[in-house]
Amino acid sequence: PDPERSTRPVGGRALIGPILEAGGHALRYPTLATILLLSAGPGLIGLPYNFLLPVAALELGIGPEGLGLLFAAVGSGGLAAGLVAEPIQRRLGHGRSIFLGLGTAAGGLIGFGLGLPLPASIAAVGFVGAGFVVYGSASLTLVQALAPRALRGRLTSVFSLLYWGLMPIGGLIGGLSSQLFTARTTMLGAGVVLIGLGLLAILRRRQVLTLSVSRDGLQLGGDLSGTGVASAAFGGGMAPAAAVETVTEPDRQSAAR
Repeated sequence: PDPERSTRPVGGRALIGPILEAGGHALRYPTLATILLLSAGPGLIGLPYNFLLPVAALELGIGPEGLGLLFAAVGSGGLAAGLVAEPIQRRLGHGRSIFLGLGTAAGGLIGFGLGLPLPASIAAVGFVGAGFVVYGSASLTLVQALAPRALRGRLTSVFSLLYWGLMPIGGLIGGLSSQLFTARTTMLGAGVVLIGLGLLAILRRRQVLTLSVSRDGLQLGGDLSGTGVASAAFGGGMAPAAAVETVTEPDRQSAAR
């Protein structure tokens, strides 16, 4: 038998093994791990608001037309955020944009859950859509910029699994919560929890706030301690914890040589 062929992972190992390898790499670097693990919060309790909007519309008594307005507001907010996300990230940095987007989405969920008048509720879900667009784009940009070239695709898959892949489970949890309480109360609680998770991430790893990626994606700015990038760029040595370093693609290639 072909020895190379016999050592290849087969079955479930071929699917799970690369994901576990990427996850293990992220856990070795706390800044990268914080960005990845934080995405599980929006994926599990934030994005499933989509499944709760029809129930909320029923509770509000606004009918199919009102539900259509809610979804239109979500899409409009997401579209507007998509147009301004890049300038915001250039101005604030990608790390701060993560928490700006998360806070905006959480604020929209809380506003909608408070049972505001219909026009205000429609505006609130628009902020939810906008916030998650800014959060998702900033987070994914940093994950891809911080990932080693060999693991970039797998780390992107881990982010996608945590952010979008948990939505069905979140929808189940949201449905159970809506039965016990109401859909709006569930969305209110989700917003509060998301704010708590964001604050916890900042307290756990403030370095995330300093990170930014250049327009061409080849330069990283900010406190790179705990990302895995600084140690690679310095030939395996440790960068000063509070230093602000810029690492370019040629630096990485020369370090690899």
